[in-house]
Amino acid sequence: MPWKLINVNSIENESPGEESKIGFRGSRYSIGLDGNLFVTDFNQQKTNHIDASEYVTQIRRILDNNSWAGRLRIRGNGDTYCKDDGNIYYVGNTNTDNNEYFPGYNFNQKPKPGSPEPSVVIFSGSHNHGMVGERWTIPERSFAIREGVSMGNVGRRIRKGEWVWSSSQHDEFTETLRSLFRLEDFIRFYITAEGNLVRPIAAKYWTSYGIDINSQIKSLLSHSPMAGNSVNTKIENSKTQNREPNLYFCFGNINDLLNGKIPTTSQDDRDNDVDQDSSKWG
Repeated sequence: MPWKLINVNSIENESPGEESKIGFRGSRYSIGLDGNLFVTDFNQQKTNHIDASEYVTQIRRILDNNSWAGRLRIRGNGDTYCKDDGNIYYVGNTNTDNNEYFPGYNFNQKPKPGSPEPSVVIFSGSHNHGMVGERWTIPERSFAIREGVSMGNVGRRIRKGEWVWSSSQHDEFTETLRSLFRLEDFIRFYITAEGNLVRPIAAKYWTSYGIDINSQIKSLLSHSPMAGNSVNTKIENSKTQNREPNLYFCFGNINDLLNGKIPTTSQDDRDNDVDQDSSKWG
Protein backbone atom coordinates (compact mmCIF):
# COMPACT_ATOMS: atom_id res chain seq x y z
CA MET A 1 0.00 0.00 0.00
CA PRO A 2 1.45 3.44 -0.91
CA TRP A 3 2.08 6.08 1.72
CA LYS A 4 -1.06 7.56 3.24
CA LEU A 5 -1.66 10.75 5.24
CA ILE A 6 -4.04 10.18 8.17
CA ASN A 7 -6.14 13.03 9.53
CA VAL A 8 -5.36 12.76 13.27
CA ASN A 9 -3.83 15.00 15.91
CA SER A 10 -0.11 14.74 16.57
CA ILE A 11 1.50 13.31 19.69
CA GLU A 12 2.07 16.97 20.64
CA ASN A 13 -1.69 17.62 20.26
CA GLU A 14 -1.48 19.63 17.05
CA SER A 15 -4.39 19.47 14.60
CA PRO A 16 -3.81 18.99 10.85
CA GLY A 17 -3.27 22.42 9.32
CA GLU A 18 -2.19 23.97 12.64
CA GLU A 19 1.18 25.71 13.00
CA SER A 20 3.84 23.52 14.57
CA LYS A 21 4.46 23.77 18.31
CA ILE A 22 7.81 21.98 18.06
CA GLY A 23 9.56 23.46 15.04
CA PHE A 24 10.66 21.38 12.05
CA ARG A 25 12.10 17.97 12.90
CA GLY A 26 12.25 14.43 11.59
CA SER A 27 13.46 12.62 8.45
CA ARG A 28 13.62 15.00 5.50
CA TYR A 29 11.76 14.58 2.20
CA SER A 30 10.86 17.00 -0.56
CA ILE A 31 8.03 17.50 -3.05
CA GLY A 32 8.86 19.12 -6.38
CA LEU A 33 6.74 21.34 -8.57
CA ASP A 34 6.21 18.27 -10.76
CA GLY A 35 4.49 16.53 -7.85
CA ASN A 36 7.25 14.01 -7.20
CA LEU A 37 8.14 13.08 -3.64
CA PHE A 38 11.88 12.52 -3.36
CA VAL A 39 14.90 12.12 -1.09
CA THR A 40 18.15 13.95 -1.65
CA ASP A 41 21.70 12.76 -1.22
CA PHE A 42 25.19 14.05 -1.89
CA ASN A 43 25.95 15.85 -5.17
CA GLN A 44 22.27 16.89 -5.48
CA GLN A 45 21.29 13.30 -6.22
CA LYS A 46 17.49 12.85 -6.14
CA THR A 47 15.56 9.59 -5.87
CA ASN A 48 11.80 9.66 -6.42
CA HIS A 49 9.20 7.73 -4.45
CA ILE A 50 7.66 5.29 -6.94
CA ASP A 51 4.01 5.72 -5.92
CA ALA A 52 3.32 8.99 -4.07
CA SER A 53 0.80 10.88 -6.23
CA GLU A 54 -2.15 10.42 -3.84
CA TYR A 55 0.03 11.20 -0.82
CA VAL A 56 1.22 14.44 -2.41
CA THR A 57 -2.38 15.37 -3.20
CA GLN A 58 -3.32 14.80 0.45
CA ILE A 59 -0.56 17.10 1.70
CA ARG A 60 -1.41 19.83 -0.78
CA ARG A 61 -5.06 19.59 0.24
CA ILE A 62 -4.22 20.19 3.92
CA LEU A 63 -2.04 23.16 2.95
CA ASP A 64 -4.82 24.43 0.65
CA ASN A 65 -2.32 24.77 -2.18
CA ASN A 66 -2.65 22.43 -5.18
CA SER A 67 0.82 23.30 -6.46
CA TRP A 68 2.72 23.36 -3.16
CA ALA A 69 6.36 22.29 -3.40
CA GLY A 70 8.88 22.21 -0.59
CA ARG A 71 10.29 20.19 2.26
CA LEU A 72 8.52 17.98 4.75
CA ARG A 73 9.79 16.14 7.80
CA ILE A 74 8.36 12.99 9.36
CA ARG A 75 8.90 11.97 12.98
CA GLY A 76 9.35 8.35 14.07
CA ASN A 77 5.65 7.93 14.87
CA GLY A 78 4.59 9.33 11.47
CA ASP A 79 3.74 12.91 12.58
CA THR A 80 4.42 15.07 9.52
CA TYR A 81 5.36 18.73 9.13
CA CYS A 82 5.65 20.98 6.06
CA LYS A 83 7.15 24.39 5.42
CA ASP A 84 4.92 26.86 3.60
CA ASP A 85 5.52 30.61 3.14
CA GLY A 86 8.03 30.68 5.97
CA ASN A 87 5.74 28.89 8.43
CA ILE A 88 5.74 25.27 9.60
CA TYR A 89 2.51 23.29 9.72
CA TYR A 90 1.52 19.93 11.10
CA VAL A 91 -0.34 18.19 8.23
CA GLY A 92 -1.24 14.76 9.66
CA ASN A 93 0.29 11.38 10.37
CA THR A 94 2.05 9.47 7.60
CA ASN A 95 1.67 5.71 7.29
CA THR A 96 4.84 4.63 5.46
CA ASP A 97 4.00 0.87 5.70
CA ASN A 98 6.77 -1.74 5.44
CA ASN A 99 7.51 -1.58 1.72
CA GLU A 100 10.44 0.20 0.11
CA TYR A 101 9.50 3.00 -2.28
CA PHE A 102 12.87 4.68 -2.94
CA PRO A 103 14.90 2.43 -5.29
CA GLY A 104 18.44 1.76 -4.13
CA TYR A 105 17.75 2.48 -0.45
CA ASN A 106 16.29 0.42 2.39
CA PHE A 107 14.70 2.86 4.80
CA ASN A 108 12.74 -0.04 6.34
CA GLN A 109 15.95 -1.60 7.61
CA LYS A 110 15.34 -4.36 10.17
CA PRO A 111 18.26 -4.64 12.59
CA LYS A 112 18.14 -7.43 15.16
CA PRO A 113 19.68 -6.33 18.48
CA GLY A 114 20.76 -9.24 20.65
CA SER A 115 20.79 -11.74 17.80
CA PRO A 116 23.90 -13.47 16.36
CA GLU A 117 23.80 -10.85 13.59
CA PRO A 118 25.50 -7.48 14.18
CA SER A 119 23.46 -5.25 16.47
CA VAL A 120 25.05 -2.15 14.98
CA VAL A 121 24.58 -2.16 11.20
CA ILE A 122 25.48 0.51 8.70
CA PHE A 123 22.43 2.63 7.83
CA SER A 124 20.87 1.75 4.48
CA GLY A 125 19.37 5.21 3.87
CA SER A 126 20.96 8.47 2.84
CA HIS A 127 24.05 9.53 4.82
CA ASN A 128 23.55 13.15 3.85
CA HIS A 129 23.63 15.40 6.91
CA GLY A 130 20.21 16.69 7.90
CA MET A 131 18.31 13.96 6.06
CA VAL A 132 18.36 11.10 8.58
CA GLY A 133 15.78 11.80 11.28
CA GLU A 134 14.83 13.60 14.48
CA ARG A 135 17.89 14.30 16.57
CA TRP A 136 18.21 13.66 20.32
CA THR A 137 21.13 13.23 22.71
CA ILE A 138 21.63 11.17 25.85
CA PRO A 139 23.75 13.34 28.17
CA GLU A 140 26.82 12.29 30.09
CA ARG A 141 25.82 11.25 33.62
CA SER A 142 27.48 14.03 35.61
CA PHE A 143 26.17 16.63 33.17
CA ALA A 144 22.62 15.31 33.63
CA ILE A 145 23.03 15.57 37.41
CA ARG A 146 24.25 19.17 37.14
CA GLU A 147 21.30 19.98 34.87
CA GLY A 148 18.92 18.47 37.42
CA VAL A 149 17.32 16.10 34.93
CA SER A 150 16.51 12.42 35.20
CA MET A 151 18.91 9.85 33.79
CA GLY A 152 16.01 8.79 31.56
CA ASN A 153 15.63 12.16 29.85
CA VAL A 154 16.95 12.76 26.35
CA GLY A 155 17.68 16.27 25.19
CA ARG A 156 18.69 18.72 22.54
CA ARG A 157 21.30 21.43 22.87
CA ILE A 158 19.96 24.89 22.03
CA ARG A 159 23.33 26.57 22.38
CA LYS A 160 26.47 26.03 24.45
CA GLY A 161 25.38 25.29 28.00
CA GLU A 162 21.65 25.51 27.20
CA TRP A 163 19.48 22.45 26.63
CA VAL A 164 15.82 21.49 26.35
CA TRP A 165 14.73 18.06 27.56
CA SER A 166 12.07 15.51 26.70
CA SER A 167 9.02 15.47 28.93
CA SER A 168 9.02 11.66 28.63
CA GLN A 169 11.33 9.33 30.57
CA HIS A 170 13.32 6.55 28.91
CA ASP A 171 15.45 5.05 31.68
CA GLU A 172 15.89 1.55 30.24
CA PHE A 173 16.64 2.92 26.77
CA THR A 174 19.28 5.38 27.97
CA GLU A 175 20.99 2.69 30.06
CA THR A 176 20.99 0.32 27.07
CA LEU A 177 22.69 2.91 24.89
CA ARG A 178 25.20 3.90 27.56
CA SER A 179 26.20 0.23 27.70
CA LEU A 180 26.18 -0.36 23.94
CA PHE A 181 28.16 2.81 23.16
CA ARG A 182 30.26 2.74 26.31
CA LEU A 183 33.20 4.73 24.91
CA GLU A 184 31.17 7.91 24.40
CA ASP A 185 29.89 10.37 26.97
CA PHE A 186 27.21 12.24 24.99
CA ILE A 187 25.33 9.82 22.74
CA ARG A 188 23.62 11.48 19.79
CA PHE A 189 20.97 9.48 17.96
CA TYR A 190 18.25 9.98 15.36
CA ILE A 191 14.78 8.50 14.94
CA THR A 192 13.81 7.97 11.31
CA ALA A 193 10.35 8.25 9.77
CA GLU A 194 10.13 4.45 9.89
CA GLY A 195 10.96 4.40 13.60
CA ASN A 196 14.51 3.14 13.18
CA LEU A 197 17.18 4.30 15.61
CA VAL A 198 20.30 5.57 13.88
CA ARG A 199 23.43 7.32 15.10
CA PRO A 200 26.75 8.60 13.79
CA ILE A 201 29.80 6.63 14.91
CA ALA A 202 33.32 7.90 14.33
CA ALA A 203 35.83 5.58 12.67
CA LYS A 204 37.99 5.41 15.81
CA TYR A 205 35.22 3.43 17.57
CA TRP A 206 34.36 0.93 14.83
CA THR A 207 36.71 -1.86 15.92
CA SER A 208 35.81 -1.51 19.61
CA TYR A 209 32.11 -1.75 18.75
CA GLY A 210 32.65 -4.86 16.63
CA ILE A 211 31.96 -3.13 13.31
CA ASP A 212 33.63 -4.77 10.29
CA ILE A 213 33.25 -1.74 8.07
CA ASN A 214 34.54 -3.29 4.85
CA SER A 215 32.17 -6.28 4.94
CA GLN A 216 29.26 -4.06 5.94
CA ILE A 217 29.83 -1.63 3.05
CA LYS A 218 30.21 -4.57 0.64
CA SER A 219 26.88 -5.99 1.81
CA LEU A 220 25.23 -2.55 1.67
CA LEU A 221 26.31 -2.02 -1.95
CA SER A 222 24.81 -5.38 -2.92
CA HIS A 223 21.30 -4.72 -1.56
CA SER A 224 21.06 -0.91 -1.28
CA PRO A 225 23.41 0.56 -3.91
CA MET A 226 22.23 4.17 -3.51
CA ALA A 227 22.93 4.00 0.23
CA GLY A 228 26.31 2.39 -0.53
CA ASN A 229 27.17 5.22 -2.89
CA SER A 230 26.13 7.69 -0.19
CA VAL A 231 28.52 6.04 2.28
CA ASN A 232 31.41 6.04 -0.19
CA THR A 233 30.83 9.69 -1.03
CA LYS A 234 30.89 10.59 2.66
CA ILE A 235 34.13 8.68 3.12
CA GLU A 236 35.71 10.47 0.15
CA ASN A 237 34.53 13.84 1.45
CA SER A 238 36.16 13.06 4.79
CA LYS A 239 39.46 12.24 3.08
CA THR A 240 39.33 15.55 1.21
CA GLN A 241 38.85 17.33 4.53
CA ASN A 242 41.64 15.31 6.19
CA ARG A 243 39.44 13.83 8.90
CA GLU A 244 38.11 10.42 9.85
CA PRO A 245 34.68 9.47 8.47
CA ASN A 246 31.66 9.63 10.76
CA LEU A 247 29.09 7.23 9.29
CA TYR A 248 25.51 6.47 10.35
CA PHE A 249 24.62 3.10 11.86
CA CYS A 250 21.25 1.57 12.72
CA PHE A 251 21.03 -0.14 16.12
CA GLY A 252 17.32 -0.86 16.56
CA ASN A 253 13.76 0.35 16.22
CA ILE A 254 11.45 2.23 18.57
CA ASN A 255 9.26 -0.89 18.78
CA ASP A 256 12.21 -2.85 20.24
CA LEU A 257 13.85 -0.24 22.44
CA LEU A 258 11.29 2.50 23.17
CA ASN A 259 8.08 0.49 23.54
CA GLY A 260 6.89 1.86 20.20
CA LYS A 261 6.94 5.48 21.35
CA ILE A 262 9.07 8.49 20.45
CA PRO A 263 10.29 11.02 23.03
CA THR A 264 7.82 13.86 23.60
CA THR A 265 9.03 17.43 23.82
CA SER A 266 8.67 19.72 26.81
CA GLN A 267 6.92 22.25 24.50
CA ASP A 268 9.27 24.82 25.96
CA ASP A 269 9.12 27.92 23.73
CA ARG A 270 12.64 27.04 22.60
CA ASP A 271 11.37 23.73 21.14
CA ASN A 272 9.55 25.77 18.52
CA ASP A 273 12.88 27.25 17.41
CA VAL A 274 14.17 23.86 16.28
CA ASP A 275 14.62 23.73 12.51
CA GLN A 276 16.58 20.75 11.23
CA ASP A 277 16.98 22.44 7.85
CA SER A 278 19.51 24.65 9.64
CA SER A 279 22.96 23.06 10.09
CA LYS A 280 23.01 23.88 13.83
CA TRP A 281 20.00 21.62 14.39
CA GLY A 282 20.79 18.85 11.88
